[in-house]
Amino acid sequence: MTKKKDIKERREEQIYKAALKVFSKDGYYKADMDLIAQKAKIGKGTVYRYFESKKNLFISLVEWGLNQLKDEILTSIEGIDDVIERINTALEVYFNFYKNHKGFYRILIYEKYNFMDEIARKFKEKYFAHLHIIENVFQTGIEKGIFKNIDTRSTAIALIGMTDALLFKWLFENKSSCFDDELAALKEIFFNGILVKKEKD
Repeated sequence: MTKKKDIKERREEQIYKAALKVFSKDGYYKADMDLIAQKAKIGKGTVYRYFESKKNLFISLVEWGLNQLKDEILTSIEGIDDVIERINTALEVYFNFYKNHKGFYRILIYEKYNFMDEIARKFKEKYFAHLHIIENVFQTGIEKGIFKNIDTRSTAIALIGMTDALLFKWLFENKSSCFDDELAALKEIFFNGILVKKEKD
């Protein structure tokens, strides 16, 4: 990495962290670029030198956060051959990432349905970008005869949706929860269902 590129990335990260605080507190539409510059401890002109508009900054922030999530998932499942363990590990990383980045999760939950046209398409594209990792694991499981012949994308979305519901509960209640127990319950429901299996006569 060149020194110039390193400086650029560090400056962008500085702006992202400041923008995250403002967007998560005030929302996209009320967020003020002057306040973002103030929290980043730089001039507003510098912010616009890196991001041409508030919309551009917001989409870049979403991409930056989701790329971190994707990298963490890929790193965590590298070298794991067992497909169930791969899914469990990816799920735990996904869950803990948002638990540890509450502000970023708040942005995704509160803002992802508020956009129209170009920004909506970009937002949804970035939000669902990591799903292919879990889809690929499900596909491998199907090929190995571990899973039924299911629609992998719909199944991945269902799994993430269940996880998001738990995360939203935590965010909405704004109090500590026993995440390990709740995540264990989610896995049990997803993999084994809720019906009691009756023995055949």
